[in-house]
Amino acid sequence: MIECWLIVGLRHRVFHTFADLNAAIRAMLHRLNDVRPIRRLGVTRRQLFDEIDRPALKALPAAPCVSLSGASAASASTITSMSQTTTTAFRIASSAPVEVRLTARTVEIFHKGERALPRISE
Repeated sequence: MIECWLIVGLRHRVFHTFADLNAAIRAMLHRLNDVRPIRRLGVTRRQLFDEIDRPALKALPAAPCVSLSGASAASASTITSMSQTTTTAFRIASSAPVEVRLTARTVEIFHKGERALPRISE
């Protein structure tokens, strides 16, 4: 809804820089969020945010989020994924399948829900 509203509001204007375009978008969003009340409720989006959402916000975690991908591997002694190769212990490789969790810097192998090997990092 907002995207269409912005495009319709700006379609006949010409912008020569991204700064000019961003300023026009910022002005329209200010009008939408801070000035124009929602018809059914009689309050602005900013007022709703301040009353309902802002008190419920929590601090961001101290550690940055990492992208995590998972994979299952049939019982195999060597697991290769994302250009990383990891070897599992023979007792694990010869039994049930393992779960593999990969980040950009870490490979973790889980056997029956428990970490099978120490964490391997670059």
